[in-house]
Amino acid sequence: MNLKYIPSYIVNFVVKGLYFGYPECCIDEFVRSFIDGFAVKCKRRKFNGTGFVPCAACNKKSKKEILAYIKSHRQCKLPFPQQPKPGEMFSELKTATR
Repeated sequence: MNLKYIPSYIVNFVVKGLYFGYPECCIDEFVRSFIDGFAVKCKRRKFNGTGFVPCAACNKKSKKEILAYIKSHRQCKLPFPQQPKPGEMFSELKTATR
């Protein structure tokens, strides 16, 4: 993929995905499918309704394995699948950098 300009909403997907501890392979597949017309088939995916869309490879893993990865990589202080209210996201990161 040769992108000279990356739209801000794509950057937002990547930053939020990393913030929430999602595997990079899942973030990559989500972004690529979104660019290609949102071809991600969310039916029969683990974690439907949480905001996390696992890639095809991770969808074959156990929920326990995926949750362990998310928990160990998550920057958000709220446990998965909770998310901060709008305007509160990244607040702990802002505080940590002051």
